Amino acid sequence: MNNLRYKITNRYHTKPANHERLRLFSDLAISTNFVVKCVFSMPLRSLQGFINAVFKFIQLLLSCPHYLFISKRAQMVNVMCKTKNKESI
Repeated sequence: MNNLRYKITNRYHTKPANHERLRLFSDLAISTNFVVKCVFSMPLRSLQGFINAVFKFIQLLLSCPHYLFISKRAQMVNVMCKTKNKESI
């Protein structure tokens, strides 16, 4: 048996010049997820599971963005959400 050796080329990919990641989800999707988070007052990890469960329930072949992706993009997208006041009754 011959031990064939192949030269590995293009092993390291070069980064794009602008160093931006691809935007897989629109700003509307990020802001909608953030509004749902505010309405139901849930953490981002729970929000991701909730949105995926809703998509599965209505049989849509979509996926929710990862919670880290939502938190990073929410800083760039202007989303206004008022929080509840915790006053005594």
